[in-house]
Amino acid sequence: MKKFCKNVFWFTFWSGLSFVGFKIFKKIKAVIALDKTLPLYLGNVTEEKPKIKVSFAFKKLTIELEFSKGTLEKNADLEATILEYIKDFYPDLGKCAVSLKIVEKEVIAETPEKKEEVKVEKPVKEAKENKDTKKEDLK
Repeated sequence: MKKFCKNVFWFTFWSGLSFVGFKIFKKIKAVIALDKTLPLYLGNVTEEKPKIKVSFAFKKLTIELEFSKGTLEKNADLEATILEYIKDFYPDLGKCAVSLKIVEKEVIAETPEKKEEVKVEKPVKEAKENKDTKKEDLK
């Protein structure tokens, strides 16, 4: 009887461990798929493809999106749209705490910079005088 209980214990232990591992695998796979499909979906909705950063901890999903100022003004309910998309297409991630950070893109004015060519002089190796070399070869 002792051997039977031991076998049942180890069977349930490994079954539970594999179940938890499979659930974590599904969540990670869903995060990777979300990272690929969310910019395409938002590109169709807002007509601008955002820059996206996704980070995932076991119970928390953090998404940072960068949009232009005009897009943010046109789409006031962007946060609700994203949360709805996640809950509809990725139900495993819908159970996690999802935090969205929608940021306005910074417009940097590019100024043409003058490129100066700097000549780097390489030091010339000095040949040492050997018995086989002639003084004329060194000059």
